[in-house]
Amino acid sequence: MGWLFGKKDDDLYRGDAPASSPGFDGVQPTVYQRGTAGRPYDSGATATSNPYPTASAPYPTASAPYPTASASYPTASASYPTVSVGAGQPYVQTNPVVPGQHTFPVAHGHAPGTGVPPQLAAALALAQNQQRVIKRTLTRTLFGFFMPLLLVGGLVVVGFVAVGNLQDGIDNPFGSGSAPDAPFEGVVGTPGEVTLGENSYTITIEAATAQPSAAWGSYASAVSGGFLVIPVTLTRTDTAARVSQISWFDWQFTPDSGPVVEGALIAGGYEPLLSTLNLAVGESATGLVAFDTTASVGSLSLTTYDGAWAQWPITAAAPGVATGALGAPVHPDAALVPFTLTVANPRWVGAGDPAVFVDPSSGTLLVLDVSVTVDEGALATTSSLSIANTNWQFVPDGGAPADATIGVNGASGLTFTPGQPTTASTLIAFDTVPSPGTLNLINSDGSVLASWPVPAP
Repeated sequence: MGWLFGKKDDDLYRGDAPASSPGFDGVQPTVYQRGTAGRPYDSGATATSNPYPTASAPYPTASAPYPTASASYPTASASYPTVSVGAGQPYVQTNPVVPGQHTFPVAHGHAPGTGVPPQLAAALALAQNQQRVIKRTLTRTLFGFFMPLLLVGGLVVVGFVAVGNLQDGIDNPFGSGSAPDAPFEGVVGTPGEVTLGENSYTITIEAATAQPSAAWGSYASAVSGGFLVIPVTLTRTDTAARVSQISWFDWQFTPDSGPVVEGALIAGGYEPLLSTLNLAVGESATGLVAFDTTASVGSLSLTTYDGAWAQWPITAAAPGVATGALGAPVHPDAALVPFTLTVANPRWVGAGDPAVFVDPSSGTLLVLDVSVTVDEGALATTSSLSIANTNWQFVPDGGAPADATIGVNGASGLTFTPGQPTTASTLIAFDTVPSPGTLNLINSDGSVLASWPVPAP
């Protein structure tokens, strides 16, 4: 048990393992003699010859592994007894002890030859000592085994009691305090004073739209098939030292039918998305909260782990594909397209036209003029806006769609950057035979945002 108490059991016997020779016919076992010159065992059942050396049978010479002449055994003049003893009687030593031979102490007051042999007395004393050692060792072992269990069990119980006593005094690190029993009831388009924990805000919810596609230029299509996009403006009005963060998932939408959905962190590329807000005193923010859902009617709420703080009824408009007229400006509502465009002057030109520099496989090209004007404030200091040839498609009546090509001079995409003019013009061309059809403005996710009828030539 040194691993527990740090010391060894000093009384533990560490020498040769005790052993005894078995007795026969009632003779007590004799203890094992450690010396090399031990006396052989005599059962006493029959008369035996003297096993010790005599003059006629001396011990081995110096060449044998036994003692040399300088430490030889007794001679014939001091031989051991040759008499027999009766069966069942213990062997009694009658001659003097051989020089150098080990002797045993007298046990329990019995002298040699008076009832208890020295060997038996020594064996009994050793057995009693070993019994005490085993008992003490077993006691320490059990104590060392159960004591850690008692200590650990006590710590667990104390821990549960402490947690139970402190639970009510620990603040929820994700919460903002107890939410009101009745959340603030807001009205879309009207500012409302909303309390959120230690903070207060003036919040205005604007008209929502149920978008059928991702934002303009985004490939992040909706899992559900659409996005609910809601404009929000917030102004912090309290002066508390601590501000509770408002994250995208704190906004929830509960449809009139269907499960509750949380705000999306990446909502089809719609910007500016109010993903995380930590407003300073008096600071304002305007942006969007969006949900991956096709639902358009329900309730918007500002909800934290502590409950709902405010809610607004929502009925979202669902913009469809904008239909334009040739020569008239069109501003699509879908995908929050941030520009107005005008398509005019459709015409077919042949392979020999001076404007054609790549011969069309169909023999003719449909060419149209396009003018684009970016909405005021649509370009941020680090953003840009592009309309590429891949955003255009012509579908002949009864024919296969044709993508725009650069086979005519002046046909190219448009890119707008901050500090540059917000209006630009270009040409779009399609390798197709002359036929009436429909011109489409295609978003990056493949959805159609606007269309124009193209008459026959």
